[in-house]
Amino acid sequence: MTNMDLSEEQIKREINTYVKKHWDKMVADSKRVAGANYDVYGKDLLAFCLSELLTKKSLEYQYKLIVEDNRLPNYIGRAMALNIKSHTSPFYSQYRRYTLKQVGTLSLTPDIEDNFPYLYNYQEDLLTPKHLQTPEDCVMHALQHLDFYHQRLVTEYYLNGMSYLQMNKKYRISLNSLKKDIAKGIELIKEHCNKL
Repeated sequence: MTNMDLSEEQIKREINTYVKKHWDKMVADSKRVAGANYDVYGKDLLAFCLSELLTKKSLEYQYKLIVEDNRLPNYIGRAMALNIKSHTSPFYSQYRRYTLKQVGTLSLTPDIEDNFPYLYNYQEDLLTPKHLQTPEDCVMHALQHLDFYHQRLVTEYYLNGMSYLQMNKKYRISLNSLKKDIAKGIELIKEHCNKL
């Protein structure tokens, strides 16, 4: 049975079943990824990555990834690892930086925003529309507003010049998935720029 044969409600129920089925594995992965800081932000990390998938991806994409391909734990595990390592990830700018300030660990993890304020206009970008004059501005603007996973892959491949093989070794994502997901990121950028 394909997702075309199911109603939206049935698709959501199946997705929910798979999320419940893999919940313990994803919690274990969040504990492994967050390590000693699990009690500080580990639960938020899992909730954030799962929320990004379930609210920002199409229902068809969710169904294929979660139900048909049965890749939910792998996808969430990679998303958590990417979000936890980067000081420019949405998770860091929305949750971790604030949490670090609250628990007084700034001496251990310096706040990069103080030294490089131009890197952290995340909230301002959401509220202030940008006037885009050139195609390059449009592409960079669209890239900055992709979800973290696609943004990282497109940046690594096109801006940092990494090969598929290098990315496969670094992120442990299959070559086929890399090619497909980078192409999807480019498609999202094109869609964004065509609207302007």
